[in-house]
Amino acid sequence: ILINDGSKDGSGEVCKKYAECDKRIRYIERENKGASATRNEGISLALGQYIQFVDSDDYVSASLVEKTVSCAEQNQADVVVFDYQEIELCSGGKQTRTSALPAGQVIHAESVPQLLLITPSACNKLYKRSFWEMTQIVYPEGRNFEDLSVIPRILLQAGRVVYLEGDPLYFYVLRVGSIMRSGAFEKGWEERRKAISDVSNLLEEKGMEQQYK
Repeated sequence: ILINDGSKDGSGEVCKKYAECDKRIRYIERENKGASATRNEGISLALGQYIQFVDSDDYVSASLVEKTVSCAEQNQADVVVFDYQEIELCSGGKQTRTSALPAGQVIHAESVPQLLLITPSACNKLYKRSFWEMTQIVYPEGRNFEDLSVIPRILLQAGRVVYLEGDPLYFYVLRVGSIMRSGAFEKGWEERRKAISDVSNLLEEKGMEQQYK
């Protein structure tokens, strides 16, 4: 599912060509609504067994789908977590990010609470679509740092999570001017606070606030 969220760089034409060549590809074009609305729309349109997010600046390993789906199938996982690499566009610097989790085994937040402290990025994880829909979680629209609101709540409710240790499968490109590297610190702090409140509210709702304090 390729969603063109109001791009003005000609990438829509590239998407159209792929969709014309391969019937498995669905292309949606619309005015800019932001990352949250885009992901919500992608999830609502998904028909496959699994969900994987790829941001437009980034790229993935050719073996990402094969390895993550195989891991999910073998372990009947709700979520598969995998390593990724950050690439600094200006300097060319690279840093591989791993997760401090037991590898190759089924875990959940109750057995391994540090699961809630891994990177909240949506992109270094594969999700079982039926599980995601069961949580009824949607991305908060009109806000930045939306992953910080959503992913800890997803991980909190996942009964079967597997960390697939190994070579990075996702490549996250850091560029000047991105939201994550914006200098708007006050606005960023306020939106992070809202995201943490979303997580705290879920813990309170489920009577888990002391357990995960």
